[in-house]
Amino acid sequence: MKQPAENKKFSLGKLLQIFVNAVYLALLVAFLIGAIGNIAELFGKKMYFSSVINDHLTFSDFVLFYMCGKMALSADAHHVYEPAVQLKWFNQLLSLNLSRPFYAQYMPLVFLFWAPLALLPMAQAYIVWAFGSVLVTLSSMTMAIRAAGRTSAVRIGAVLLAIMGGFPAMLSLRMGQQAFLLVSFESWFVWGWFQKLDILSGAALACLSFKPHYCLFFAIPALVGRRWKLLIAAAVFEIILLIMAGMMIGWSNVLNYPAIVLYADNTGEYLGVNAPIMVSIRGLATVLLPQALAYRIGFIAMVLGMLTMAFVWRRTLVSGSKVAARFAICLTVVMCLVTSPHSHAYDLLMLGILAITLPNAPILSIFRLQPLSWRIWCIIVYLYPLWSWAAFMLCPLSISAPSIAFFLTNVALLVTGSSCLKLALKDESFFELVPEPPAPAA
Repeated sequence: MKQPAENKKFSLGKLLQIFVNAVYLALLVAFLIGAIGNIAELFGKKMYFSSVINDHLTFSDFVLFYMCGKMALSADAHHVYEPAVQLKWFNQLLSLNLSRPFYAQYMPLVFLFWAPLALLPMAQAYIVWAFGSVLVTLSSMTMAIRAAGRTSAVRIGAVLLAIMGGFPAMLSLRMGQQAFLLVSFESWFVWGWFQKLDILSGAALACLSFKPHYCLFFAIPALVGRRWKLLIAAAVFEIILLIMAGMMIGWSNVLNYPAIVLYADNTGEYLGVNAPIMVSIRGLATVLLPQALAYRIGFIAMVLGMLTMAFVWRRTLVSGSKVAARFAICLTVVMCLVTSPHSHAYDLLMLGILAITLPNAPILSIFRLQPLSWRIWCIIVYLYPLWSWAAFMLCPLSISAPSIAFFLTNVALLVTGSSCLKLALKDESFFELVPEPPAPAA
């Protein structure tokens, strides 16, 4: 018996959906396996922490964080920001004899966070950090997505795979960076925000202060919404953390930190400040303008970005729209990445939370979404993990090329996301209207 034409079209359409989804997921898995394999290979060759090729030293940032923990537990604890002390510990850990320090200008809380790992040998500390931070981040992101109203287990699994399969996750693991820690705190804040768990959000906000330029952005919705319990909880946790840090590395280092970081970020005296490869407006400005002027532009951009988000949150909270709140959270993340005076490619891992704005639908459906701004927003978010690898491959053109590509992509997210937010403030019904992808011709 002949199959009815409608059923045949339906079957072909379903097969096309399955094929596209399978290819998308297969690419993510392939990139993830390749990244893990690369890190394992470097470990096997004993080249993960450092290597010298043609008299050029490369090393993992994990060394600097581990060094911070070591210094905090040593007799040099009250001298952790002195270049000579950092140089001594860096040379000691890597058996080198450098004369110029790779300066660790991290917040005092970083020394506190990394001290426990410094009790282990460096290789063991990395393994514990990598597995622990990934597991904590994925579980935290799961709770944040559920709190925002997206509860499908299959959907959440796909989101977590997309997060891990993107270039920012690989870069964070390869460099030993703190992006997973950052995303964990971000997720706790979002989780607490949507579930009205103000103490949880407050604790997360306090912990986020190890990246103060991001913490300020996440404080905006609480300030605008007068969530006093959240802000009080954040202040209490922050005081506790600073007391612990002051007892560990000395009060002078805690109180003088703003002056320390301002000098380190503007001087050419130290190695390790790479403004031209930042993914924010400061990175683009540094490529085109003198470094001191670019830094000022980055700071002004951050202030303007914060004022903009204060206006956005005021309108969002007055409306009471849950859909608008999702977009406002996501725009807060994008805005802090675009306008921050210090953002790198591994920080793009924060964009994983944008999944809370995606429709419950196959990938093909997003190409027919209405209105146009939501369609473009969803296309960018869906393809960002794969696009991140393509952007990374621009590196041979210029060391700044990937960062500029990320910056421009995030600007596109900022523009389309703002349009989606305006739509949600007027009528959020568009958010649930998902068309079926067209069936191919029989």
